[in-house]
Amino acid sequence: MKKDKDKIVKQFREDVISLQKSSIEMLDVLGKEKSCTKTGRILLECMNDRCKQHCGLEKTRNQEN
Repeated sequence: MKKDKDKIVKQFREDVISLQKSSIEMLDVLGKEKSCTKTGRILLECMNDRCKQHCGLEKTRNQEN
């Protein structure tokens, strides 16, 4: 049972990473920002509210509009 669970979790993580990569490629195509201004982390890993507040992503987006 434990092995099955580990296998499922591993596959899920791989799927998430692959989805993140393809989403980043789409962002590139659209010409959008793709990394956090302070940490340089990939945007999809970095979209929680605390990050938006600390790195000012929210502000830069609003100023552009």
